[in-house]
Amino acid sequence: MKIIARILEITGFCTTFIAFAFSLAYTIDPGTCKRIIIGPLGWSASFVMMAHSISFLLSIAPVGADLTLSIRNRMNRAASKKRFPASNSIEISAINSRAFPLLVRGSLRFLLVFLVGGACVAGMETVKIAPDHQGFVLHPSGERYIPWGHNYASVDILERLANDPARVEREFTEMKEAGTTVARIHPEMPRILLAPDKADPHALDQLRKLLKIAENSGIHLKITGLACYKTKDRMAWYDSMDEEARWKTQAFFWETIARTCAESPAVFAYDLVNEPGASGARSDGWYMGRMGDVEFCQRLSLDPKRDLALLGGTLPGARPADDRRQTALIRRFSSRPDLGRGGFL
Repeated sequence: MKIIARILEITGFCTTFIAFAFSLAYTIDPGTCKRIIIGPLGWSASFVMMAHSISFLLSIAPVGADLTLSIRNRMNRAASKKRFPASNSIEISAINSRAFPLLVRGSLRFLLVFLVGGACVAGMETVKIAPDHQGFVLHPSGERYIPWGHNYASVDILERLANDPARVEREFTEMKEAGTTVARIHPEMPRILLAPDKADPHALDQLRKLLKIAENSGIHLKITGLACYKTKDRMAWYDSMDEEARWKTQAFFWETIARTCAESPAVFAYDLVNEPGASGARSDGWYMGRMGDVEFCQRLSLDPKRDLALLGGTLPGARPADDRRQTALIRRFSSRPDLGRGGFL
């Protein structure tokens, strides 16, 4: 019993020390701590920020108190043994009365930092513009964020996810292992819209699933819109619209995307359209940049002068307000004022 009591007492000190050491390490160098300890375990930085702060409050003062109390009790016990010899049962009872409370306090701190929060809080941090406007930071930790990545499934992301979700999850894991921090995706417009003002609920569910895969993998997303790349999948009703109706449909598309993605921290940026063009004749149609059975570029209008005006906003008759309207819709429905045209504004 005496040995068990000593073991409990030592365990209490150890758990307290580990909790305190972890808190101190995270305070001094959160980046290294996250890379070496938190990253492999998949804990969220938001949890760590909360846990290490609370752990300080619970650990820094009680550690000194526990040590002082233990030393004082040992000295009293040693003095008592010399003057008033006690039975083994009394001594063991006295040790237990100190060891068990110490164990409980230390274990609670240990569980707070290493178990409880990791199970209760999941997710990723949101990317924000740095306060000095010289890059990006993660919120709430404030750690610097470097967007490094590439396109992913440019012509068939929702189709791929619907047919083989395990493949998408596996590829996101592989991208993360390769160092990717952001992936540019292109949700197919023909899959999302059923009509000018009607979205496909199933396609939006697929998009939500993609957001969750990104969150679980730790990869942020740059979402590029209005993707009508595959010539065989294009919407005849969309391409037959006049310019005014086409702009309204595009605005509805972005309103739908912004609403669907509003609560996800995985969104790094929005890109209104991939490589908009400002050249060609009206007879060439809305699309260009053909590669096999896909065309990756769209014209903003079928009037070349209007194209240039929309891009630069300098010629008479320009309508950059349509572009700004889509940006405003994204900001409104995503609750992210820093998101907008081409990403962050």
